[in-house]
Amino acid sequence: MQAPPASGYGFGSSVLASGMAMAPSGIAMLLLSPVSAALSRRFGPKTALALGAAVIALGFLSRIVFTGSYLQIVIGTTIAGAGTGIAYAAMPSLVLRGAPASELAAANGLNALARSVGSSLASAIGGTILAASTITLGAYALPSLTAYRVLFAACAGAAVVGALVALVIPTGRHAEEPAAG
Repeated sequence: MQAPPASGYGFGSSVLASGMAMAPSGIAMLLLSPVSAALSRRFGPKTALALGAAVIALGFLSRIVFTGSYLQIVIGTTIAGAGTGIAYAAMPSLVLRGAPASELAAANGLNALARSVGSSLASAIGGTILAASTITLGAYALPSLTAYRVLFAACAGAAVVGALVALVIPTGRHAEEPAAG
């Protein structure tokens, strides 16, 4: 969004315009979290998580192909945001169904930790991918369009792997009954 048009892919947008391009993604996350709850009730949280991850993949795949306009970028990020809202809202249900009752607090803490580590790792990998393929404009090195496409492909691939993993997560409730006594 902010890269100069001379980059071959940028729009020279302001920080405000770039932020506004991300706003629909956040709104989609907010609006689709309750949809995830309904999907989890009807089909189970594994299905909701897999569906959300598949939608994320679709959003990132669209970002590889559709790069020519501000609207195309907004649509792609909104699709990925919608999938994120569905997937992230399904995770606590999986934890609740899969962990023993006596371990729910620890399991939820581990879920939060895994999200933080995953976000940090994704940022580092993304930065590495973008730094590995640059173009030079004047005195500035910018990521190439190819670098962005590789990054979006990696994100889509990770989402597909996440969808497949979601389908094999055990969800049998291991509730521990209090000892009769």
